[in-house]
Amino acid sequence: MKLLITPAEVVALAFASDGRVRPSQIAETEIAAAQEKYFVPVFGSLFEAMLQGNYAQLADEWIKPALAEFVKSRAVMTMGAITASGVVTHTLDTAESAPIVNRVLVARQAFDRAKTLRAKAVAVVEADAANYPEYDPRKNILNRTRCDGGIIL
Repeated sequence: MKLLITPAEVVALAFASDGRVRPSQIAETEIAAAQEKYFVPVFGSLFEAMLQGNYAQLADEWIKPALAEFVKSRAVMTMGAITASGVVTHTLDTAESAPIVNRVLVARQAFDRAKTLRAKAVAVVEADAANYPEYDPRKNILNRTRCDGGIIL
């Protein structure tokens, strides 16, 4: 599958710039999975058009940052030491893997940011639908279902 974002872009957009997370720690399969799970069901053919290089402004401003946060929310659970933002437990001599509760917190925060950015992208597209002919709001899964508090409504 073609990727909208590279591992290096994920690191630049979603992680602290302290160099602790390297692009080699972000699997391309995580990016592909996030695209398929969180963007294709929402944007459909419009997402495919973005993969072909169309709608670069929308992709750069809203889609790529959201995608990076979705990838972070998935990847953080498998990483030991991540960033200086409270995920790594530091001591004077060593750094240890963050406790699972810290990683879950970071993952949830990243997931929440990702959903917010994706919702803004949908709002931008729906507000200017004439400029995005590939987008069909009837096929957007977010317009057919809603999840509130972990319950599908």
